[in-house]
Amino acid sequence: MSGLVRQEIERQGELLAEAIKDLQEQILRWPPDYLYAVADTSFYIEHEDKLEDIDLAPLLDSVWLDKRVTLIVPVIILDELDGLKQRGPTQHAKWRASYTLGVFDRIFAKPGSQGVLRQPAADRTRGGVLADLLFDPPRHERLPIPDDEIIDRALAARALTGTEVTLLTFDTSQAARARLAGLAVNKLTRPLGEEPGNTHRKASAASS
Repeated sequence: MSGLVRQEIERQGELLAEAIKDLQEQILRWPPDYLYAVADTSFYIEHEDKLEDIDLAPLLDSVWLDKRVTLIVPVIILDELDGLKQRGPTQHAKWRASYTLGVFDRIFAKPGSQGVLRQPAADRTRGGVLADLLFDPPRHERLPIPDDEIIDRALAARALTGTEVTLLTFDTSQAARARLAGLAVNKLTRPLGEEPGNTHRKASAASS
């Protein structure tokens, strides 16, 4: 009996040591003083700047613009970009998708799921930017609607980091879904320009 008790104590000790190790690795991967963001596919395609030129810190509703930013990239984003580079609705969308995938391929080429997107600014007005690839967990079943899946992965990232994660999107419905799920959201917009002329009115005027 004493031998069984000793074995169980040793087993529980090993499990505790593994849990402590996992926690330490998680703390190193997700420091609590970083800013965290998940960008949906529309952000990479529609932002006026391409990925390496985007100033992320001001988009995350923080007064501390010199804090380090981690851009979390759920693997479904790579899958969506892969589809767009072949079947995007415009040449711009295809180019942006190909370019963004190329940046991520370079960043994530080294062992591990994290890489440097941008070094800290020389004048220290901005912290560095990391990119972190968030794989689907084992036996994970994706939701049928990609927007819902991205939100689900952003919520999972928030649980992992233990702090706020901001969703960056140009998509109105995506922003609404994310807010309903309790995520912080920055819904970006692009200038609409002038309203197109009323062609029906012009045609009526021409015929009168």
